[in-house]
Amino acid sequence: MVASAVRRIGRRFAPALLVSIGSSPVRVIAQSAAVPYGQSFVTKHTGVFGGEKVAYTATVGPTILTDSTGAPTVNFVSTSYVRDDVRDLKNRPVIFGLAGGPSNASNAYHMRFLGPKRIIDPAPGHEADGPKIVDNPSGLLDVADVVLVDPAETGFSRILPAGKQAYFYSVNGDVASIEQFIDKWLKDHGRESSPRYVMGGSYGSVRSIRIAWELQRAGRPLDGIIMTGNSAMLQEMIGPLAIAGDLPTYTMTALYHGKIDRNGRTDAAIADEAYKFAMREYLGVLSTIQDLSPAERADWAKKLQSRTGISADYFLAHDLAIPRQQFMKELLKDKGLVLSNNYDGRVTTPADKPASTEPDPTLDLFRAYMRGELKVTYPMSEYAMAAPNTRGWNYDGPPEARRSDGGNDWPRMLREVMEKDATFRAYSANGYYDLTSAMGQALYYFSRTKLPHDRVVVHNNVGGHGLYTDPTTAAAIARDVRTMLAARRPR
Repeated sequence: MVASAVRRIGRRFAPALLVSIGSSPVRVIAQSAAVPYGQSFVTKHTGVFGGEKVAYTATVGPTILTDSTGAPTVNFVSTSYVRDDVRDLKNRPVIFGLAGGPSNASNAYHMRFLGPKRIIDPAPGHEADGPKIVDNPSGLLDVADVVLVDPAETGFSRILPAGKQAYFYSVNGDVASIEQFIDKWLKDHGRESSPRYVMGGSYGSVRSIRIAWELQRAGRPLDGIIMTGNSAMLQEMIGPLAIAGDLPTYTMTALYHGKIDRNGRTDAAIADEAYKFAMREYLGVLSTIQDLSPAERADWAKKLQSRTGISADYFLAHDLAIPRQQFMKELLKDKGLVLSNNYDGRVTTPADKPASTEPDPTLDLFRAYMRGELKVTYPMSEYAMAAPNTRGWNYDGPPEARRSDGGNDWPRMLREVMEKDATFRAYSANGYYDLTSAMGQALYYFSRTKLPHDRVVVHNNVGGHGLYTDPTTAAAIARDVRTMLAARRPR
């Protein structure tokens, strides 16, 4: 795949897609004029998902959340897709899809994975054709209803006068508001007894863990979480641990660019062996670097060159440790190129030119879909891909959810959820070329945390941070999610 084709799929906020094969006239439901984006838009559609023809209702509309006094604090505008012919709602799962950030809108999941249609990028050599919207046969509407959630100040969701930005711009307030939204959506749709799952990408992965932990403690447990671009260990991966954790991603990226040999091995085999080498051997060397003799250092530099495509001399000059930004500059230096996207190591640009800042063409497709298929009349130019001014995001959690150093103890939270609920399942997927949420840190999370392996699935796949932008990978994840839903045990 050429760099220009990959550039589109490597963007952090690449939209997703929706699908509908023919839609009926829209039904517009008026809401309070005092609330921004206070109308609901309801349309009827049919599509084929998982090989089954499905009739479903799409609803774009507001959910007003309030504080303890009943004062409105935020308007969550969500998009839901609900199958029409389901009689047994008690056993019909609902998947709530959240993006990352913090804090981003859900349009990437919407238009690339969970929606009834998806955006696909042009094939190599046909970049001038641009991306397009197609049906999404891997969509999950045959087996689950889907709700795309835009947190406060993303999409069309807006904080109302009684709400405070500082509250919503924190892990505590962000999670609490999403939990409140989930509860209200389920109640408003008569789905309190339905199985419910939360799907989150990037920061959304830790959101998912925290939501599961909180709702279980409140007596309203989830049935499972689905994480892509799993970022649960990013804050913990520092020093030698971070360098070792990045090595599998360096290996897979170097393989993609032809800098190391495949030698007949599959991607999965190469990635698995690279992780074991990194954690069982390389981490120990990084931790004892000053104890190595010159001959031992030289031997290790050669090993690392064979696994990363970076010269042994460069490793020797940097004490066998190359941080991510150096790797991105050095890997293709001989070709005058740099890896230009932290979210996808396949994306390159000439070293003497800045990375492209061209507008994302998929955003226009998303807007056209919302207007044309879902009949939404909100001003589409006001759809916020990301919440503004979130640099001061507060990551603190409650004392009982923290590590001894004050950070959120994500491994303990997930372990507690799974220990207390023998039916809860977790799924995690990372991309081989994701230089932000490296697959090594996600594997480290699950390798060091005592979890029931029969209820946890951890996969690495072709792709970058938004790995579901690769159609083949999206189909593989969809199969995994179907398997997860089918394995659910009644409470």
